[in-house]
Amino acid sequence: MKKKIVILWHNGGRLANQLWLYVSVCAYALEQKYGLENHSFFEYSDYFGIPQDSWVIKLLFFRPFSALRRLFPKKQGQVRKYFFKYYKVYVKCVEFFHKKDIVFAPDGEISVPHYLKPSPNPDPAVSAFEKSDSPKLYLDGWLFRNPAGIEKYRKDIITFFQPKGIFLSKIQERLGSLRGKYKHVVGVHVRQGDYKYLWGGRRYFNEREISEILHRYLDVHDIKKDDVVFVFASDGKINLVEFSDLNAELSGFTDPVEDLFFLASTDVIIGSDSTFGAFASYYGDIPFIVFQKDGVDWGYYKNKTGFFPSKYSQTVCY
Repeated sequence: MKKKIVILWHNGGRLANQLWLYVSVCAYALEQKYGLENHSFFEYSDYFGIPQDSWVIKLLFFRPFSALRRLFPKKQGQVRKYFFKYYKVYVKCVEFFHKKDIVFAPDGEISVPHYLKPSPNPDPAVSAFEKSDSPKLYLDGWLFRNPAGIEKYRKDIITFFQPKGIFLSKIQERLGSLRGKYKHVVGVHVRQGDYKYLWGGRRYFNEREISEILHRYLDVHDIKKDDVVFVFASDGKINLVEFSDLNAELSGFTDPVEDLFFLASTDVIIGSDSTFGAFASYYGDIPFIVFQKDGVDWGYYKNKTGFFPSKYSQTVCY
């Protein structure tokens, strides 16, 4: 019987948090030639063509969440909150009845990644499953990582996680209109919301601070401002007045999935230290320049042309 890996739970985070976990486990499944299911991905399943093999999970979680999201479009936060409580009942049941078949990788005050093959120093509990007769292993927690695997299986992962055509066409249309007018398209990701108070506000940047960073980007790379457009994606409102002397536009999307894959299609991403910008960088294989309060270390990014695990991108836990 073919062994199977099941992602049972993440960390309650949103899109990019879930995707970092998902791609890492996907690479492991490809390496070991195991089956793979993600029972916790119901929140974003409508955006991708990823199959859900378990009809029970599909019936209990994927279809109901999709229906509720459509029925209550203005109450997405409440739908998410209460549906997660419902899903966590299932998680607790699995944890109770399948104790021997679960490996935990929770995040806490100290975030310690649990690595998966082919990355070095793989989690010993996962490695033990490979030698056992058990047909299924549940992964519970966010910090399963596979830096070597996501590079080895990049092509397969990019294809597997490609958004559905309806979303992809909107992104390509928006990008095409920009590339028809500018030589360079720079994605700017600005995390707001909880970043205003988390970590003492050290990862939050206002428009004035961001404007200074973008001007410095032009200077460092000797790019004429007329040749580049800065396109903003954010979870809050961006006041473009502060960028009036630059070519600055909003992405035009209201959906985080569209924003994420739009950013991945730009030439470079400059933005908040978040899993969102980092994942877009990985998917698009483009550099991710991280905002820094004490000034961006421009020399660090010199000659970087693709994705790399940046030392300044600290929220991902590569």
